Amino acid sequence: MSVLPFLMFNGTVPTLRNRLMPITGIPKLLPSALGVGYKGVLEISIIQEFDGTFKIYFTGSDGTADDNCMYLATASDLEGTWSVNPVAIIGKGAGGAPAGRQANCSMVVKSNGFYYCYATNGYVNGTVYLYKSSDGITFTDLGQVINYSAVTGGAGCGNTSVYPFKVNGKYEMIVEILDSSSNIWKLHRFNSNSLESGWTFVNSLPYLQPDNAGAYCGAHHFYDNGLWHIFYHYSPVLGQVLPDYLAYSTSVDLVTCVVREAPLFAIEAHPFSPTDQLADPFFIQTADNKCFLFAEYCSNSGLFQSQIWYWKFNGTFADLIKDTY
Repeated sequence: MSVLPFLMFNGTVPTLRNRLMPITGIPKLLPSALGVGYKGVLEISIIQEFDGTFKIYFTGSDGTADDNCMYLATASDLEGTWSVNPVAIIGKGAGGAPAGRQANCSMVVKSNGFYYCYATNGYVNGTVYLYKSSDGITFTDLGQVINYSAVTGGAGCGNTSVYPFKVNGKYEMIVEILDSSSNIWKLHRFNSNSLESGWTFVNSLPYLQPDNAGAYCGAHHFYDNGLWHIFYHYSPVLGQVLPDYLAYSTSVDLVTCVVREAPLFAIEAHPFSPTDQLADPFFIQTADNKCFLFAEYCSNSGLFQSQIWYWKFNGTFADLIKDTY
């Protein structure tokens, strides 16, 4: 493995990138954790329980386009050992999903004692299904909640981000949907009075697209101190589908957005050759006031491969973003 330098910031204003740099380039989850034959681990989401332990949900892939499922790892420390359950909990017959349905592009949140997993049934013409659990392990299928036809020109749903607390009386969701005319993934906003049903398209999010960029997708968003904070991935090349940079933006209303750092990170490590994608960021501040940003490195050439890596900041999110804009 070779590690290349970061894109460095040459000005005087602090950046998230510089503050997340001291501990970086650490592979945290390898596909070997799922056993022989697995090639990819991706699309992570993490819940910290009241006792301080973590449930870590992720998609596992055998390297083909039609055999992805949701898996669960647990840990008492995100930087310590993760215990991985090699048996799928959602998809291909698990978690109430029929035998022929995948669980891709997933997001898990917890609200009022229940766990909700939003996952697509595939990358081609995929739609978003919802699964519910009282223990975060055994899920039941609640059916389809988002169809790409809700957006004009939509051709398939991908990564989904859900904020599990109401803001201005609504739950807010951001979904990436493939645009049939440009053939790139774009981000769109849905909201609802309930986490379980009634999700309605509100508006598209073109302000999240950096200048001269292609696809912009794979979001993780949350609300803090009067602002929406959105981490996501994008392609730096106009018209390009494959995203390989991470970005960070803010918004007061999830209508107009301000791109704060693009790139937040570019591909700077190569865990396998060729590494052509850095994607699906997930941000968490832990109860002991540490910030972690997780994402995966992927190779999409030939048989798909991917690994989960992470970056860390010793401090609160408020400390991390202080004076950066």
